[in-house]
Amino acid sequence: MSIRRWFKADEIATDDFGWTANLAIFRIAFLSAIALPFAWDVLRWTELVMPSLPAEVWIPTAFYHHIPLNWLVNAAIAHALAEADVALIAIAIAGLFTRTTLTLATLLSLYLFGLPENLGKVSHFQHTVWFMALLAASPSGEMLSVDAIIAAIRRADRGQVNLEVPRRSALTTLRYAWILIGLLYLGSGLAKLNATYLYQWVNADNLRHIFWRNWFERRIYRPGFAMPLRVDRLPAVILDAWGTGVVALETGFVALVLFRGPRWFLILGGLAFHVVNGMVLGIWFHTLVGGYVCLVDWSSLGRRITRKLTSQREPLLVLYDGTCKMCRRTIAILKTIDMSGALVPVSGFSADDPRRLAHPEITEEMVLHDLYVVGDDFVAGGYDAYQKMAASMPLLWLLAPLMRFPPIAAVGRSIYRRVADSRHCAIDEKSRPMPPIPATASGTAITNAVRGNNGVRSSWRAPHLVGIFLIVGQSSLSMLGFASQEMRTTELPTFLQPSIKTASRIVSRIPGRAMLCPWPFDLYPTFTGPAPTEGLYRRWEIVLASADGSERPIPPETFGRAFGYWSTTANLMTDISRSPAADGRRAAVVRLLWANLPERLRAATVTVRACDSTYSTYPDDSHLIRRTLIAEFSPDQLTLDTRAIPTSGRNRSATRDYDPQKPIEVRP
Repeated sequence: MSIRRWFKADEIATDDFGWTANLAIFRIAFLSAIALPFAWDVLRWTELVMPSLPAEVWIPTAFYHHIPLNWLVNAAIAHALAEADVALIAIAIAGLFTRTTLTLATLLSLYLFGLPENLGKVSHFQHTVWFMALLAASPSGEMLSVDAIIAAIRRADRGQVNLEVPRRSALTTLRYAWILIGLLYLGSGLAKLNATYLYQWVNADNLRHIFWRNWFERRIYRPGFAMPLRVDRLPAVILDAWGTGVVALETGFVALVLFRGPRWFLILGGLAFHVVNGMVLGIWFHTLVGGYVCLVDWSSLGRRITRKLTSQREPLLVLYDGTCKMCRRTIAILKTIDMSGALVPVSGFSADDPRRLAHPEITEEMVLHDLYVVGDDFVAGGYDAYQKMAASMPLLWLLAPLMRFPPIAAVGRSIYRRVADSRHCAIDEKSRPMPPIPATASGTAITNAVRGNNGVRSSWRAPHLVGIFLIVGQSSLSMLGFASQEMRTTELPTFLQPSIKTASRIVSRIPGRAMLCPWPFDLYPTFTGPAPTEGLYRRWEIVLASADGSERPIPPETFGRAFGYWSTTANLMTDISRSPAADGRRAAVVRLLWANLPERLRAATVTVRACDSTYSTYPDDSHLIRRTLIAEFSPDQLTLDTRAIPTSGRNRSATRDYDPQKPIEVRP
């Protein structure tokens, strides 16, 4: 029973209206800070990078397999779709035709955001599309939107000023988002648990090798890289504790996130985890951190802060002229931004409403002349009433002090008086009275009956359909993929072997798996690569040979101009080094890099060599261990012959001997 009570704590603390406001805040914050900038980056990528990518570089994945290659690599089409995507996301932020624009934006983003995935790299931002899909299927536009204002005006014209929201749909949508965040962590956490069993992943030596490999990779491919704080020099006990904490956070997140109490610990722990990741590994996971907005109960938080700032314990009673269309519209619009339930509107002509009868000092004549608000220890009318309402509504907090500023207050009172005196009201129109205020069990939430007549509609089914589909897709494809790939090893206990083999067979036989995996479902980065005793990094390396016999690598800026994202480049080059039949793709990459190489470097190059190289990742002694020459290209071929057949033949493989202890300089 205690677990059930903990699970119900969210519903007790905040009602449907508050959770609808939280969902609207999530819509605005996530789309503005994450989805729109990301869509803009994709737009720039389709304009500056995609046109120069040769078709040979593309390796279609997931549902892209079923798209004609000439469509997939067409930069003009992608750019036009990206422009439409940016526009749709911007419109969805404003909340105009919210469900329609978000649905279209989700479909376009599903296609566009995954385009760089076809270069051999899964970049792990699939949750961006997930959250957009959830927002499209949910009542995210019921508050803080143009749609909400239009609906409020229509209700006001029918005599109803209170907000209407679907029952439990907003909280349900947010819970699906919470579970999806937890599943992203869970897959990575289970992989770390497996690695801990195999080779003590949480051990300080292993963590140091993870740091070194990341630093080595960023030094090669990321322009402007500077060595971060040398956390690898911290005492082993600190690194061990950090590794243990990471595993505990990732494996326990999904089990605790549905409970209100531990959620703040998860938020703070997750933010600390991502900040350290960003500072040390340069991987900020900003698209996931932006999703943390959905974990906060902004309505409850705003209500608590308002009480401390204003000493107002109960919602403000707003007495308005129910016979005036403009008055009803004004109150109805204010309710669409009332995220904390600060206002309880009651018509001044409600003869049988106990809240109205409790204030006989405010006569009907006064209500006809001005709007009034009643607080715990004050009564304010006219312009002052609006100032009090602004001070009680979190979204208008910054406006309240300005309204008290004498010059602004003088102008505001003048405008208010002119508008109020010019109203034309239908005296015979009455507002419907509201039922008496029921008592709340917790004292922290305003009940649905207080919010308004028939304010809660039947719940939507769409959030359940989308949420369940996303959870099943991520858990089945990602987790079963983990079972077949990460845990399939003879070093596991014997009793686990049958289950691992069964999971592997299930994954291979899932219908449509190629349509869904690895985009938009995939296992998040596990950082469970080489064992801690290795410290090696294998890459497909392109070196520029000069006339004097010296060699230098391709500078990071060239990779950036050629592929856009440094992480995409790193995985592409690593993938090519492991592919035995990638000669055509390698030649295409060499041509692309040569085209983006600065002229001074091209002029000094007599031969371009493609090698399979292995380096030591020790930051204080990063040296070449072995290098195998795969192919050579002459500058004339790269410039004139678009096919760039290697001079040494398509399958030449010659090993060069290098001193393993001789440091190699990787210039920025």
